[in-house]
Amino acid sequence: MSSAPTPTPFGAPMREHFLIGPEYRNLNHGSYGTYPAPIRQTLHSYQTLAESHPDTFIRLTQPAALRTSRHHLSTILNTPASNCVLVRNATTGVATILHNIPFTPGDVAIYFSTVYGAVEYGLRSLTERTPLQLREVPYEFPLSHADLVQRFRAAIKTIRDEGLNPKIAVFDVVVSVPGVRLPFEELVKVCKEEGVLSLVDGAHGVGMLEIDLGALGVDFLTSNLHKYVPFPSPFYSSLLLCCVLYYI
Repeated sequence: MSSAPTPTPFGAPMREHFLIGPEYRNLNHGSYGTYPAPIRQTLHSYQTLAESHPDTFIRLTQPAALRTSRHHLSTILNTPASNCVLVRNATTGVATILHNIPFTPGDVAIYFSTVYGAVEYGLRSLTERTPLQLREVPYEFPLSHADLVQRFRAAIKTIRDEGLNPKIAVFDVVVSVPGVRLPFEELVKVCKEEGVLSLVDGAHGVGMLEIDLGALGVDFLTSNLHKYVPFPSPFYSSLLLCCVLYYI
């Protein structure tokens, strides 16, 4: 019986498993990611199947593989597989959720001033075709987690004092720029206490941090898989669904 392979030490020795050029220093892994060479072999095998047996792949092989992926992801995230679906990326996941919520006059979406640009554009586009209003919570770093949570609570109170309804809040696990972790767990708790839907943009989430959806209590969460799981990036293949979308 063969023994288990010896784990590769963290750091420079890990480079041998990746395709990054020896002269290249990849300081922007969070945007585009990369993945170990053995994963490329699996990706190529699926691409070959898709081209050699397209009808079978689309109708049978891909759905079965997606079900298996959802099962494994649900185990990692501690939630039923029925609560997880795969989408192209985190921004698409956020848009999918927001475009399926019925907004009525007086509804307000809350977001922080460090929200990802594409998400903010998506929120603004909703105000053009729905009664939704937006409320930005401004802040600057450095700022303690407690102060950030307090500003969030204050924003909810102000909205209600104006006779409006804080319908949903959108916030990050880790801010894209700068790369700062937000107290998303505490913000989710505030949402539950205040009766506000919580939508967590975890583009920088799964694989970087342990996320226990069974304990978190969030209403919606999206998280890219091509950054830290690792998973092939969607930029290089139309076959890939590289983001998990969680919903209750």
